[in-house]
Amino acid sequence: MKYFKLNGALLAASIALVGCGAESGSSFGNDISLTNPIADMTLSGDTRLNFSIPDNTCTSNSVHSINYEIDNVADNVGFSLNYNSTTLSGYADDVGEVTVSYSCSVLGGDTLTDEFTITVVDFDADPVVTISADQTGDVRGGTTVTLTADAEVPNLTGEIDPDSYNWEQNLGEDETGTRVADFTANGNELSFDVPAISSPEELVFEVTVADAADEDATATATISIRAIPQYAPEVSISFPLSLGEYSASAVDMFGVVEAATGGTVNSVTVTIDDGVPQTATVTGTQWRVEDVTLPIDAEIKVVAVGGSDENYAEISLDKDTFYSTSLDNDLSDIAVDEINGYVYAQVDGATSAQVEFLKFDLGSAESSVLDIDRYFSFSDDEPTSISIDAESQTLFVGYATGATKINLATGDEAILYNAPDFTDENGDRYSGLIADLFYHDASGLVLSAEANNSVLVSVDPEVVFGDRTPYISGIGALLSTAIDSSGNAYFSQGYNVDGQAIIQKNDGSDFSIIYDVAAGSSGGPVSDIAINENGDSLYFVNGAGDLIKLALADNSTETVLSELFDISTFQNPGTPLIGLHYDSTRQVLIAAGRDFGGSGNKLLVIDPETWNYAKIAEGN
Repeated sequence: MKYFKLNGALLAASIALVGCGAESGSSFGNDISLTNPIADMTLSGDTRLNFSIPDNTCTSNSVHSINYEIDNVADNVGFSLNYNSTTLSGYADDVGEVTVSYSCSVLGGDTLTDEFTITVVDFDADPVVTISADQTGDVRGGTTVTLTADAEVPNLTGEIDPDSYNWEQNLGEDETGTRVADFTANGNELSFDVPAISSPEELVFEVTVADAADEDATATATISIRAIPQYAPEVSISFPLSLGEYSASAVDMFGVVEAATGGTVNSVTVTIDDGVPQTATVTGTQWRVEDVTLPIDAEIKVVAVGGSDENYAEISLDKDTFYSTSLDNDLSDIAVDEINGYVYAQVDGATSAQVEFLKFDLGSAESSVLDIDRYFSFSDDEPTSISIDAESQTLFVGYATGATKINLATGDEAILYNAPDFTDENGDRYSGLIADLFYHDASGLVLSAEANNSVLVSVDPEVVFGDRTPYISGIGALLSTAIDSSGNAYFSQGYNVDGQAIIQKNDGSDFSIIYDVAAGSSGGPVSDIAINENGDSLYFVNGAGDLIKLALADNSTETVLSELFDISTFQNPGTPLIGLHYDSTRQVLIAAGRDFGGSGNKLLVIDPETWNYAKIAEGN
């Protein structure tokens, strides 16, 4: 923490002086005098105190400097005294009169003491209120929903009148919405049952609260609950997205549809603007309409019908536009939060200031650079890989010498584990060099590929400083890893663009090579691996920059997109890499890397049937 001194002028400007704690010019010893005693002061509760004893408070004829110290803070209301007892700072947490005792002294001389008061007074503030619901997303008919109002008067003494909570359903100006027949309000809580409806509807509730000391000081909050029919199918749009540059003028539109419990899926139709509805083909949980020419901008609506109930999903298409956040510098990896539809990308440049964690929302088309409080031991290091636990909202980050975990709710980065150094046959030491991280949902463990140590280790993220356990050892030139839903581990070997590339499978006991390309055949490096939801196909980018689909039934390969990315030999944490992830929720392949030829970076969402794609972000 950095502390600042307030001189007399600043003190007078920031705090109202209302009295005097001692008489000016008083003398208490032979060689020190209280020349400018500190005056009593009044402080508003919404103003931060940042007080240091002014240097001119005392004077001395001694050759030694004057030492100032705050000796005691009586009836304190939340202020903090710094480590050397010279600065009092912070916001008050209550009103009151604080008495501060302080002293002036010189070496070998007298010590003078005095005191002053800080009177903390309250400030005016209007009530504020927010509403939360115990249900998220779409809520089906017949479901009980509980709303909770969180209200306060954000000053030091204000309180909400507990009898003032007034709940109402807002039906809009035309009052065409479905009225909730009966809801129960009890203070700051309201409960209701979602009524029977035949199509989705927004149920809007509002609450008004009042200040206990002033009934005219009120605040109102509103919440909207999207209610859907009890037996309506779940439906969403995976492709196209609401933005992007598309690889073809006509693409398949597709998404996910699932029957409700006890319900059916009778039909799915797609409407572009006010055009004629097109009937989709439904296979398993996917709906698809083939060869649709996308306009530059359009309103796209997908309606799924089950029995007499229907549900719909909508997007506003703004084609040939990209996320506002640029994908600049060297990309290391991507991680996908399938629960919330977020893609995280990690990039770094020539300096630690260029290390960034980017977030792209596939649903809202919003993007941002995350505000991360970097862990001090790695604050100057370049990450090599990221992976995510979407349930706990934790992002795992690999570095040359270890791994960290970032709490995405707070932005705090903490240590996960330290990777041991590697010592070669000549006695030279190198970092363990984590080349890839993979969070395994089923086990709750993080797999870490330590390239120089030739070992794949598992780490328990709940254990302080990790629980590093060798998982597979003796893997030379280890680069990337993944695990399928059956627990089979896959890992790639090979660092050089023109070198040998190997992908192996380990089923827990036995190893088998499923991909082996000799040196000079542009086989590697395979810097990331993705596996589809059925566990029957594996995807990677080879040394030629081609996107490859490997069928796990017979280990046959197919080049599905040629010259997609630019590939570099893996040499150090700053090497540009490829990020791949198969999104089982949206049923798309998400890929990021440097464009073929090295002209810039791109983030793609790929249709794994037609191999058409949308470029949704780019950068230099």
